[in-house]
Amino acid sequence: MSLHSPTPRLLGALGIIAILVAAGCSGDDATSEQSDSGSSGDRAAVVTGLVDDVVGPAHRTAAAAATTARTAVHDACPASGAPPSAEVVQAARAAAAAGNEAWEVLDPIDAGPIMERRTGSLVGYKVDPSAVDQVLATAPPSDVETVTERTASPRRGYGALMHLLSTDPATFPGPRCAYATAVVDTIDGALAMVVDDWYEASPSYVDRAAGRAEDAISAQDNIDSWVNMSLSTLESDLKLLADPESQAAAMDPTRQHLLTIQNLWDDDGAGLGSLASDEVEAKLSAELETAIAATDPAALSTAVEAVRSTLGTEVVSALDVTVGFSENDGDS
Repeated sequence: MSLHSPTPRLLGALGIIAILVAAGCSGDDATSEQSDSGSSGDRAAVVTGLVDDVVGPAHRTAAAAATTARTAVHDACPASGAPPSAEVVQAARAAAAAGNEAWEVLDPIDAGPIMERRTGSLVGYKVDPSAVDQVLATAPPSDVETVTERTASPRRGYGALMHLLSTDPATFPGPRCAYATAVVDTIDGALAMVVDDWYEASPSYVDRAAGRAEDAISAQDNIDSWVNMSLSTLESDLKLLADPESQAAAMDPTRQHLLTIQNLWDDDGAGLGSLASDEVEAKLSAELETAIAATDPAALSTAVEAVRSTLGTEVVSALDVTVGFSENDGDS
């Protein structure tokens, strides 16, 4: 040390000033950065919570709903071949609709096993009712292998199942029941495999997505995937809502998609919205509430466009999302 170095008191005073100046200069930037997008630790904690509380459980719910639908359809198609009662058929229709609703919840978050297995092509591809009727009139499939390997996507899944169940119960015995049970068995089996990937594999996908496995998926990759899939899903919804022939049927699925996005964004204050500024968090929350409450296709379409716009601009910016193309349909 130099013989002419500053006194300890002066050093202390200069140090305090330096700390205060540094805090003043960097504090605003740090506060601004954290309010806009959160620290990496914040992001990891938010993503882990969403995987454990929202994303993973939604897959289990969809699989459980598929199993309930399978039981109900088999009840409506007894081995005896006797025509089912109207009440039993109505229960099967309700269970199939509930299963489809639980499946729609997954659209904005269907990365991972669902995408890797192309499960959507077996469970939720857009149905072609005339094609289903054509198959039914010729040689309808009666087993899972035929549905999976030799039946085109528009002729299977929940759409085909609900179409097959929509007719007079007196027509059920025989080919219609064989086709319907094969379709629902395929749905149930496909979703069971997805849940097995999520929770039973080693390492499980839930641990990879939550950051608990050696080959963990990064928090940012999860956020990128969810935001991109949400954007892709809403863009598809807007196309359906713009078509007079499909808009009425598109309203309930669109609401399910919005509810999923709302759960991702909020999750009791610990969702993706907590990583954005208060202004962006409040804006998207309000837009989601408006969209979910819409009661007609025109109002819903306008509200969905507002949600999509905010997601694609302000949320993408706030969460540092890399926007890419996400294919949210299955094989044709």
